[in-house]
Amino acid sequence: MDVHDYYCQPNSSLSLRLAEGDITVTVVQAFTPFTRAQVLVVRTHQTSPIACLPSKSLVVLKIYDPRFFDHRKATKYRPAHLWSFQAESEAAKKPRASPTAFLEHSELPEDDDPVQWEEYYYKYFEKRFQAETASYEALKSLQGTAIPKYFAAGRLTITERLAPRAISPRVILIEYIPNAKNLNDVDAKLITPPWSIR
Repeated sequence: MDVHDYYCQPNSSLSLRLAEGDITVTVVQAFTPFTRAQVLVVRTHQTSPIACLPSKSLVVLKIYDPRFFDHRKATKYRPAHLWSFQAESEAAKKPRASPTAFLEHSELPEDDDPVQWEEYYYKYFEKRFQAETASYEALKSLQGTAIPKYFAAGRLTITERLAPRAISPRVILIEYIPNAKNLNDVDAKLITPPWSIR
């Protein structure tokens, strides 16, 4: 089974390595198609090393796996940059620059350099992960009211039976809000423009 299918498959078990300890969650639903981060609703198990994480409850798991970035697809302006274990492994062997350093758009790799593309995608997802976790930290006072609660961050453990990988993708766990509306479904007249708030 392809790891992409496994992410999407209800009742699949995923192992997470968090700062507080290792946990296993069960996939309930995947929000597809995946574009950047892979977003899943998962169920926690009875015991958890995270005090604030409710046991046997639904939470959102965001996986920052560069393998499924929609930028990899071909467009009329550029070829596809398909994932391969070989290119990911070669990129992972290189010394990694500081995660805060990121290639500018003008510094995109050459189209015929799959190893550099894997490095680029890795950095891209590291940057997105860091930005999101920093945002939740900065907005801690709004968690549980204006924004979802942030529970934990860590890495996804991908077992050999799924697919060999050279990296362990980053993950975050946040509150699941049932029946939440997508912003695209909200009447624009009901949204207060930011310039009218004083």
